[in-house]
Amino acid sequence: MTIAQEEILGPVLCILTHRNEDEAAAIADDTDYGLTSYAFSFDPTHAWAIAARLQAGRVVINRARHDPLAPLGGYNRSGVGREYGAFGFEGFLATKAVLRVRSSPLRLPPSRTVRQYETVLESTDRAFSPSFACRSERTVFSACLEDDMNQLSTANREVATLETAPTRYVEGSGIRFAYRQLGPSTGTPLILLQHFSGNIDAWDPAVVNALALDRPVIAFDNAGVGRSTGQTPDNVASMARDAITFIQLLGFSKVDLLGYSLGGCVAQQMAAEHRQLIRKLILVGTAPQGGEEHLLAVLKEAFSHTEAPDPRLPLFFTQSAASQAAGRAFLNRVYARKKDRDTDSGSAVTDPQAKALITWCATPDPEHTILRAITQPALVVSGSGDTMLPADNAYAMFKGLSNAQLVLYPDSGHGALFQYHEFFVSHVQTFLNA
Repeated sequence: MTIAQEEILGPVLCILTHRNEDEAAAIADDTDYGLTSYAFSFDPTHAWAIAARLQAGRVVINRARHDPLAPLGGYNRSGVGREYGAFGFEGFLATKAVLRVRSSPLRLPPSRTVRQYETVLESTDRAFSPSFACRSERTVFSACLEDDMNQLSTANREVATLETAPTRYVEGSGIRFAYRQLGPSTGTPLILLQHFSGNIDAWDPAVVNALALDRPVIAFDNAGVGRSTGQTPDNVASMARDAITFIQLLGFSKVDLLGYSLGGCVAQQMAAEHRQLIRKLILVGTAPQGGEEHLLAVLKEAFSHTEAPDPRLPLFFTQSAASQAAGRAFLNRVYARKKDRDTDSGSAVTDPQAKALITWCATPDPEHTILRAITQPALVVSGSGDTMLPADNAYAMFKGLSNAQLVLYPDSGHGALFQYHEFFVSHVQTFLNA
């Protein structure tokens, strides 16, 4: 069919029948162009085999996310250009090696500087050896670059992650809030509201970094927590007020919320009171007002496991081998940041937070007043084996909210979002992008 073979400004979807995979691949390749093809299958290995056969500069399997570091070539009339990644950069360069005695003096070329070039190299995520020659349209002597390379800021060398992003501060209403911001500068920001006793570094980098690939993501310490100043309130309403202050200080007019555990209670309060500010909310491992909680009993049980390397292992994960393995992997990720880590919480934080959570759940709300005041779309997520804030809470919120979706993860506890971090990120992205 002509329409299936020509380059057309879309969206245009052509559906052609075929008898087998060989014929399907032949149909896909029967075009003068070859930029991008797609392969879909419930079996990723099968899809991979099909992708290897297609004549296209890029093959996307099962709606994989765009990766700017992956090369994009082309076939046939689409050319053999090299866009994105190291391939795209190298397509415009010639190679020359210059060897010299390291102790000899050297004046660097005055135009295309080594510092500028090194920044471009690092942005392609390539390892760079100071003893090997650079590539450029003119000779760059790279054997004496150690000092200049060491002076390059992390922001120039790599995309900021939860492990590498600097901790920033903003002050207002007598509180100096600590926060880290990841992701692009455009789009609706996703504000993360943390669990009981948690700080910025208690978030899972696998979750935060993945969510920040296509949207601004901000993790912060609310009043009195971590490196933020002020006094930690002992009620959810005041915590919500402080969080709103933080968002307003950053100048945002519309945000999404991801509230986890106690942070989910705070998110509900914020969404009910600020409908114009809050666009969508994700409620994870949390409870409605008047819901069920077993905070103190679960904490006592978790801390009784003196053999555990971290109380979060028995607290967030079930006793199954699979869940425990996921828990250990989670702990490795959250301790990946070695420098400039956030300040751990003491009793000045945990005591009022415990009171706030217990009071929230102990306050009867048979009419679901707060839930019914939330008109924004909501994604409710829980682990099937959550003992602190049981999954029955998630179903109650799903029923009480006017526009909610419900996701329950199997064989998982309070840290279900960390155990199933890839699924969780995918579910959140689908929800926020809808």
